[in-house]
Amino acid sequence: MLFQSKQKLNTSCRYVNGGLIFTADNKITICDKSSDILSNELIIYDKFNGINFDAAELKAKLEELKYNYSNRFDKKECLNCYNFENIKSKEQIPLNFIELNHWKSCFLNCKYCNYAKTDDLSTVSHYDVTPIIQDMLDKNLINKQTKIIIGCGDALLHPEFDKLMYFFINNDMKDIDIYTPLQRYCHSIAEAIDKKIARLFVSFDSACPYIYQSVKGYNKFDIAVSNLKRYLEFNDKSSKRIILTYKLVKGVNDNKKEILDWFMMSRGLGIKKLFVDIEQNWYDELINSSDENLNQLIIFIKELSLLNNYDIEFSLKLNKLFKQIEKDTNVCI
Repeated sequence: MLFQSKQKLNTSCRYVNGGLIFTADNKITICDKSSDILSNELIIYDKFNGINFDAAELKAKLEELKYNYSNRFDKKECLNCYNFENIKSKEQIPLNFIELNHWKSCFLNCKYCNYAKTDDLSTVSHYDVTPIIQDMLDKNLINKQTKIIIGCGDALLHPEFDKLMYFFINNDMKDIDIYTPLQRYCHSIAEAIDKKIARLFVSFDSACPYIYQSVKGYNKFDIAVSNLKRYLEFNDKSSKRIILTYKLVKGVNDNKKEILDWFMMSRGLGIKKLFVDIEQNWYDELINSSDENLNQLIIFIKELSLLNNYDIEFSLKLNKLFKQIEKDTNVCI
């Protein structure tokens, strides 16, 4: 078994312990930091294009890379990271999760997104990840219980997305999280929701078309609402598999009125679970300081959730900033 010849590692990063990321700048890494922060030591493949992928080779590279990096957790960039955990654990093979963040197309241009996006698929260099996932399954790098996280850009726009989703459905994958601004409807997602193997995180960040445009660059609010209503037809009324998300953006949607309107929209749509996050740049500002306004907003959100019997999930970044928030187990992009 992989890692048997290695000393047991006392690491505390959820990624180094058991994650893998396909990035939008064509890398395969074990860290979700942006490319200007990411250490070359954490990059397994650079300039990856999906061709000649060998899961057995990836296993060997993972073993050495994870072991060599295991003594790096006293560094500031790790200690301040929201993926750092105060627990000791060993690396996991099959992997706990993989993130598919290589999608580059999006109809929006969100303030908190670091990647240049385009809605013209003909100008985008991307690859079909389905054969790679198949190889990873065949070589036991992942299994049916490995969480699949789909994010970055809008994966739903890519022509190979439906093929990938039906691959997951046909291979009986158990746990898929899809993060999307929902600019396209995909029947494959509706089927995965109906089979209770997928959760859909829908990025709104507002209930007001004007604020929506301020955050996301374009006013495509009505399209997202229309697509959301179609997915809700496949969602059991008691289910929490369709989740509305709100990313706090400093100076734009960080006020009680916008948050209250978002709650009311969620209730009107019949959504039972919400997810709250904070933009990366604001998180970086606050990691060694505090913001009383943000603290009051978090308390306000918690009170609203209790009054309205909502299930609220806070991102790892917010949990890192506010220890009083009940710690969640979700991994986000």
